[in-house]
Amino acid sequence: MQEQLRALEQEKEELRTTLQELTTEHFALAAQHAQSSQQLERTKEVLPQLQAELMEVKAEGDAARKELHQEKQSAAKLAEALREQAEIEKVLRKERECLRERREGLQGQTVGGKTEQAARLSTSLMREMVAVKLEEQLVAKRQGITFWLQKLFVLLACLQLVLLCLVLLTRDSISRDLPCRLASTFGSCPAWPPPF
Repeated sequence: MQEQLRALEQEKEELRTTLQELTTEHFALAAQHAQSSQQLERTKEVLPQLQAELMEVKAEGDAARKELHQEKQSAAKLAEALREQAEIEKVLRKERECLRERREGLQGQTVGGKTEQAARLSTSLMREMVAVKLEEQLVAKRQGITFWLQKLFVLLACLQLVLLCLVLLTRDSISRDLPCRLASTFGSCPAWPPPF
């Protein structure tokens, strides 16, 4: 009988110990649950802001890509205009050379029976030279305009590259700061960089 009482006392002590351990675990789990709930609420508060920032960065990236595409198209048009202008200048040089040769040929001829012919050719030659000079002036004007257009497009392309770099750097800082921001709302910051 005493052995049974001892056994019952021992079981009673074990049950008390187990009950205390279960109570302690219950309180610890309740505290963890409350902390997790708080962290979840903080995350819910921060998440819309982070989503808005992400959407803003995506929109900026799309706008930068669109502007870069437009700049490439403008640069292609400018290159085509420059090619056409170079062709016009080449034709004008050839015509000028032809006219110069004709004038030298006329000057080298004898004054004898060809004075009238020289006068007529000289008049037509002068008209052609005036036309060539006018075309040269027009080409010079176009060159001035294309020079400034080139400078403008180079400046715009540089600005586009700067904007694209800023967008990429912003996106990189958001992706780097996002885990620390989330972790700071939970109470601890993980070591950076994460082991991927």
